[in-house]
Amino acid sequence: MFKNTELFILKIIILSNLIMFAIQVNISASEDELALTYNWIPQYYGKIEGDSKLLYTRSFSRSQLRFVDIDNDDDSDLFVGKADGRLAYFLNQGNSITPLFKLITEDYEVFHAGVDEQSNPALFRTVLDVGENAAPEFVDIDNDGDLDMFIGSQDGHIFHYENRGNRLSPKFFRKTPIYMGLKFEGNSIPRFADINGDRAFDLLVGTRSGKIHVFFNSGMSEEAIFCGEFDVLNPPDDRCKYQPEIVADILPQVDAVPELVDWDRDGDLDLVAGKSDGKINFYLNIGDRYAPDWKLKSNHFQFIDAGGFVAPTFYDLNHDNYPELFLGTATSRIIYYENHEILTSMLSKIKSIDPESFDKTDSVERILSSACKELNGLPECLTELSKAFGVPEGQKIEKLDEFNPYIFRRDLSIDSIMEEVADLQENDAAANQNEPNAQGQENVGIEQDSQEEGAEDGQNLNTSIEKLKKQGIITRNQLWLSSRNYLKIENLVGRDRHVFVTSGDWNKDGRKDILLGSRTGEIYAFENRTDKGTDWHQIKFPSLQKNKRNFSAPVLSDIDGDGDLDIICGNRKGRIEWLLNRGTDKKPEWIIHDLNVSQIDVGSFSKPLLNDMDGDEDLDLLIGNSKGLIIYYENQGDKSKPHFVLRNTRISGIQMEGNSSPALWTWNKDEHPDLIVGGREGFLSLVSHLPPKRLPALRGWTLEATHWQKIKSAGYSAPHFSDLDRDNKSDLLIGDEQGNLRYWINGGSSIKKEENQETKQILVENTLEDEDQEVERSDSVNQLETPEAEQIPLKNEPIEPIFEFVTSKYGNLDIGRRAFPAFIDIDGDGFLDLIAGNHEGELRYY
Repeated sequence: MFKNTELFILKIIILSNLIMFAIQVNISASEDELALTYNWIPQYYGKIEGDSKLLYTRSFSRSQLRFVDIDNDDDSDLFVGKADGRLAYFLNQGNSITPLFKLITEDYEVFHAGVDEQSNPALFRTVLDVGENAAPEFVDIDNDGDLDMFIGSQDGHIFHYENRGNRLSPKFFRKTPIYMGLKFEGNSIPRFADINGDRAFDLLVGTRSGKIHVFFNSGMSEEAIFCGEFDVLNPPDDRCKYQPEIVADILPQVDAVPELVDWDRDGDLDLVAGKSDGKINFYLNIGDRYAPDWKLKSNHFQFIDAGGFVAPTFYDLNHDNYPELFLGTATSRIIYYENHEILTSMLSKIKSIDPESFDKTDSVERILSSACKELNGLPECLTELSKAFGVPEGQKIEKLDEFNPYIFRRDLSIDSIMEEVADLQENDAAANQNEPNAQGQENVGIEQDSQEEGAEDGQNLNTSIEKLKKQGIITRNQLWLSSRNYLKIENLVGRDRHVFVTSGDWNKDGRKDILLGSRTGEIYAFENRTDKGTDWHQIKFPSLQKNKRNFSAPVLSDIDGDGDLDIICGNRKGRIEWLLNRGTDKKPEWIIHDLNVSQIDVGSFSKPLLNDMDGDEDLDLLIGNSKGLIIYYENQGDKSKPHFVLRNTRISGIQMEGNSSPALWTWNKDEHPDLIVGGREGFLSLVSHLPPKRLPALRGWTLEATHWQKIKSAGYSAPHFSDLDRDNKSDLLIGDEQGNLRYWINGGSSIKKEENQETKQILVENTLEDEDQEVERSDSVNQLETPEAEQIPLKNEPIEPIFEFVTSKYGNLDIGRRAFPAFIDIDGDGFLDLIAGNHEGELRYY
């Protein structure tokens, strides 16, 4: 049973040293102990050739849009759920008719209730993160006058955040990560609406499997109750009245994204569902607002095809009662279809009529009558109206209702009429060519009726209009493609990936220009041509185009001391390439000078950094590699003819999880540059440097933080510091594996002061005045529960252990009196061994 004594003693000695080393590392790397932090202000917008773009963000793939007036200012703001599990918030800085959405944060924050170190109720503010594929929905589920928040997620749970603020200033508290105990097959997407007319919100949920579930509310408007499938003789709650139903299934496609809209304007809600193939199903409600009955009418609604995942959102952007359509996609691009209501669009062709003067919610008859009065009444108005509606010459219109066939357009995407109109498609296409698009937009929605249709007997067509309405075949909706990038999200490297950024003023205009390395190996060059902010203009250099290099990681520096900026570039092969500047200090001309500088080879994925590390006034070389190491090469040449010699394979002693990307920046203002190191996991590590006189490059390194200021990228973070705004403070740029470039302005440092922690009171009432109430603890709130995805931003949140007695003689061991056990993996085999002391002074090893 006992293992070799000598081996045990040796391992105890080694283990003791390792433990002491680990303690030292942990103390120095504790982020909570950092006294000096910085206020990094995220920047989201920049210009490309003068046009403002949403430029410095993470990916917006799998966007789920919800428009909601979150601040009660009578216009709708925008929340966007993303594939990274987080929520972006756009404030409407326009108005209800002409919205202007500006990104405020891509990391929306919520509150968690817990207990502090003194076991008092406390609040913890944290970034909302549900893991992956966040799908937000807002509804006043408790009828208290403000909006609560629900978030679907990749794991199929629905997170519930109760609004304990008010309509002006919401404060969302996580109430539960599994709303009503409901669990789904994955990629849950909740939608709330009163679909059975009982004045209580019901719940629809789309899922990864393609099924769309409906849960009717068994409770009331103040207290919702949604019941999973249950035994009617033994329900989980006596108030359960409704069994859940599957109302749609998009198989063989997956990832059903439901959206409710009264498309045919008959007073009840129809259903559309986005699919994994980029198309949309349309389900017409042939029931009513009290008993919905959705029937599939089209599996290619409006002939829309986004090419992959698509998430439809209908919202009446300009408040004309005809909703616009927004599509989240598998990319960051959000597609926008504007709804041009047909009747007023036609009337806009008449110069003497202002179409905005009409109420689009009025009936066709009333709008036509009003237009006719402005055109001198009957019968004079019929001539002008006939021209506007495209009535063929020779076709006589005698009454206003004879214009109906030109107003109500057939929707050829509705499957039930495909055979009926197949013989008309050729004529319809010809009519489309004869009627140009005045706005210059692509009409991908409603079929334009041919002029020959107008020649048919008007009375017969009017008779069939009501029937066609009920079938969902004709409406006054007319979707026109307005934008394929509604939020103007751009990426400086296009579809390329793995961005590595460096900067320098290569044209001597006083502004920092940038180079971006990439996965394809192309190095993208941009000049900044504005004095305020950033306005990037791409410059093409032949030597920077794609060649045999991959994962290019450039650094701008005057390596040969001739006064202009050269480029040192890492690559996937682990070597260093030198691109020599044969131009001038104001007009660079880079040529490939050396494909393997000093025969350097660090394995793979070399990420170079140049700096005078030993104080001899020439540039030495630090190189990150795929193993997470930072390797030091000393320049034993001179300023004009560098020659790099390997000195240390693990400078500073740091090793990232992989793909280390070093940057130098003076963190603690002691005039000695410190290391900020990115890596595969996306976090940044901080290593301070206080060099001694002897061997200054190799000594004096201290690991300060492994998750420095909780800044995190999508992965493979590549930091770079540069004073872009010219305020004499270095700003922060980070490239990542998804091809994003993110940018923070340096808002200055702050020194942490020791303070007595005051417990913040939990807000339990939805009022502005009641701030001094007693804290209430609800059994329905899981005070200590924290999903894995949200653990990172929280600090010192306690976990209360629960112990259960199992046995009084563990492993049938008889160790003796006063046994003192400890479990630790002594022999490194991945299993915990047992060390136990006893009253005789023995130390037994099992």
